[in-house]
Amino acid sequence: MMSSLLLVTLLQLSSLNLSLSQAEILARRDEASLSADLTSEFANRQGTAVGFALHKCGAKSARQAAGLKVVMKLDAEGLVKKTWLNKSTKFSRCFEKQVRLFVLPTDGRPEFYSFINFNF
Repeated sequence: MMSSLLLVTLLQLSSLNLSLSQAEILARRDEASLSADLTSEFANRQGTAVGFALHKCGAKSARQAAGLKVVMKLDAEGLVKKTWLNKSTKFSRCFEKQVRLFVLPTDGRPEFYSFINFNF
């Protein structure tokens, strides 16, 4: 059985061809590894991006995004370089486009994965 460390390493090496679920594994790992101060700043900035995207895409409530998941690959500056969507609808594509406009604070690593999940 493959260790989780080996799996994560292999996923990083093949980051160009990651599936949504593979990218989400990296996102959960990266978000969990942030310092407490940076976690708070990251969550605030991501929350701002989510609110902006919901508004720009015409959502009257967050419930309209129920079931949507977006995973993002960020560079060292926090710019979104790649995204994965779990479904392709007019709303989800709009949401993805809008969150890509935001710079999210990271700890400067060359690749940082993050995700937004409306699971309610």
